[in-house]
Amino acid sequence: MIEYISGKLSSKTPTSVVLEAGGIGYLLSISLNTYNALDRMESGEVRLYVHEVIREDAYELYGFMDLSERQIFRLMIGVSGIGPATGRLILSTFSARDLVSIIASGDDRSLQSVKGIGSKTAKRMILDLKDKVVTEMADYMAARDLSESETVTPTARKEVLEEAEQAFVTLGYTKAMAHKVIDRLVREDPDMSVNDIIRNGLKMI
Repeated sequence: MIEYISGKLSSKTPTSVVLEAGGIGYLLSISLNTYNALDRMESGEVRLYVHEVIREDAYELYGFMDLSERQIFRLMIGVSGIGPATGRLILSTFSARDLVSIIASGDDRSLQSVKGIGSKTAKRMILDLKDKVVTEMADYMAARDLSESETVTPTARKEVLEEAEQAFVTLGYTKAMAHKVIDRLVREDPDMSVNDIIRNGLKMI
């Protein structure tokens, strides 16, 4: 089992990264929280904690900058009806800290704002995880919250919008829907970062 991978960040998008370690490039799916943390880092070696998803038809790696995010991800995918892709989508909408608070307080309405999470699944998540997030996440919550974002410079606006659009498409939305949401958000705040575009957009769709 892979615990973590340390290496050079070869490429990065809001939904995936390639880490080069020992001459091998590892493709890892990531959440917006981890992307946001990586975006704030200076160049150099990166360590991502890993969760492996092994199926008959696929072998996937999910990477997390923070142990608390990996732990809440593992708790979520243990709930019936929530797979790794949905878990990543939830963690691209809420930080690990916010998600613990949402589950612990029984806020199923916030969970239902995530694509693919209906009332039944949201209530099941809360029922299955309410006690677990309190007991199993306590130690992790001492770690720093990864929800803060930075504003990109105006010269990078085109790249920011393209990156946001690609992230929405990768997360399962159509280009038309992505365009509509991005256009509305940048009209409200022309300097909005790619992290905030995706995070706010996921709550709108």
